[in-house]
Amino acid sequence: MPLLSVCQRWRRLALPIVHCGVSIELERAGIKSNLGLVVSAGCLHARAPDAHGGGAAADDHKEKEEEEEEDNNIIKRAAAALFAIVPGVVQAQLRAAAIVWHRGRDDGYRHPRVDPANLVSLKLDRWPAVHSWTPFGADSASAEIVFPSLRDLDVWYTRDSEAGDLFGGGGGVQHWDGRPWRLHFPKLAVLRLSCAHDDACPLLEYAVLPLRMDWIRIETTGAVLQRVARMALPVASRRLEICISRDAGGGPTGLAAANRILERAHESKEAALRVYDPLLPVLPESITCTRLTELEIAHVTSADAMLGLIRKLPGLARLVVSRAELEGIQDRIAVPGPGDGSLAEPFDTGLRALCISSYDDDSEDRYNRDAIVALAKYLLLKTPTLVAFESADTPRAPIEEFVREYSAQYPHLAGVEFELDAESDG
Repeated sequence: MPLLSVCQRWRRLALPIVHCGVSIELERAGIKSNLGLVVSAGCLHARAPDAHGGGAAADDHKEKEEEEEEDNNIIKRAAAALFAIVPGVVQAQLRAAAIVWHRGRDDGYRHPRVDPANLVSLKLDRWPAVHSWTPFGADSASAEIVFPSLRDLDVWYTRDSEAGDLFGGGGGVQHWDGRPWRLHFPKLAVLRLSCAHDDACPLLEYAVLPLRMDWIRIETTGAVLQRVARMALPVASRRLEICISRDAGGGPTGLAAANRILERAHESKEAALRVYDPLLPVLPESITCTRLTELEIAHVTSADAMLGLIRKLPGLARLVVSRAELEGIQDRIAVPGPGDGSLAEPFDTGLRALCISSYDDDSEDRYNRDAIVALAKYLLLKTPTLVAFESADTPRAPIEEFVREYSAQYPHLAGVEFELDAESDG
């Protein structure tokens, strides 16, 4: 058994057989291995740790490089032997290290070869764009890689700076001789892509995707979204989700690009927009894709803007506002009394889930408790389709009392699930 001869050099080895699975782990002198492998029931998990060692002095740098290169070679041979013993891997997860000792070298770190022929599910976690597909085509003279059976692909690209440390920089999807890979995914159904590059998304630049897929999620910068907006994305029949990442840059142009991408998704049952950038405001006038079914906003958003978005987006099913600014809201909304005999006119909306966190720069408590209670009551009466209301800033007691008093006139209140501030005394 060739694996055993290789494993003799490992300082720590675990080889449990559980459900026909094999697990291998290496740890030496406080330094984790460059690659951890777990194979169980046809599933491969390969993880390169955040290799920061034990704080070695500069004098030991060369010695540690030599030791790590030796470990690399051991792991590569062990992995090759392991794949020979356990063929037909159908699920794979590869995670790259954020920091390695071999800085500036394009040959100091490599995952073992993984045959793409049988893969059904693949995740590349914190992966550098440069050489990111070499584990699947390193032995091929062709720059074409075909994943004939792959249905689920999850890729998280690192920033160019991190890729530069690992593979010498650059943002392209490189073949071993410098040519770009051409990646074929004829049966792909689900794509989740996170790309922190400043101006390009390597996978979308070089992939050949099916014309129709089930689910597409893209999280990236505003600049990349402007490029994606000019591409012909596959139809995502179930869900298309566009996320503008934190520190995304691009400002309103990135948001406009996200709108254009989502506007073209006529056949998607769900169209979601998540704006994680806390510096990018989202206002009713900045949303042109009125068929959104989900919206999440990290920027400080006034209560008036939030209400305007609900009115503008009748198909919205879920709204998340992370920082609602509520100054003066009690003077602009009115909640009829439980015995007034008149009902609040409902919004023209299908909103089912609402999540609000309030924000007040001038308050040590970060929010005005009376204001958020008033807004919560107003929204609960005006949104009869609501089934879930979440606000960690809203005290539970006054809302529970409100529901008891108003449920006779507004029966939908009894069906709403609440996640509120249970520790507040109201």
